[in-house]
Amino acid sequence: MTKVQLPSWVRRNPVAIAAGAMSLVLAVTIFLRADALAQANATLDEKSTQARRYDLNLTNATQLKEQAEALSAANREIQSRLIRAAQLGINQQYFYKLESEYGVKLSELRQQPRTQPSGAFVSVGFSVNVQGDFPSVVAFLRGLEQGAHYCRIISATCTGDRTGPVSLVVNLELLGQP
Repeated sequence: MTKVQLPSWVRRNPVAIAAGAMSLVLAVTIFLRADALAQANATLDEKSTQARRYDLNLTNATQLKEQAEALSAANREIQSRLIRAAQLGINQQYFYKLESEYGVKLSELRQQPRTQPSGAFVSVGFSVNVQGDFPSVVAFLRGLEQGAHYCRIISATCTGDRTGPVSLVVNLELLGQP
């Protein structure tokens, strides 16, 4: 085919030329956009994950206000039951109140030196020696466990018998703030 015959051939085959040109344009486009497909898939995965997270957030947030109020109420309850480690007199007054309430006699009450706080709460140790009849001593122990402050009994030693006076030595910790 020569330069003279080329225009007449183009006029006779316009569909073939248009299809060839279109094929060339599509091949170039596919070649240039091949890397964009991987990026588009990554974006789609990211958006899908984000949409699932939003959907779960909406599902779980239906009772969020009530749950936040319940947590706030529980936090106020915990704060009201904590002691302050530095308030030695107020801490000892708690035990004197238990002494008068349960009819036992405190013969020794010592607050242990406190350790370095590792968080928002500290354990404040006490050594308590009480004397009284058996039901009163047991009631005193029950009062410690169910009292106004969170209590953990580390060790307890009881001497005496049920008919006579009983002596109880208790090492315990109360939950507090530094």
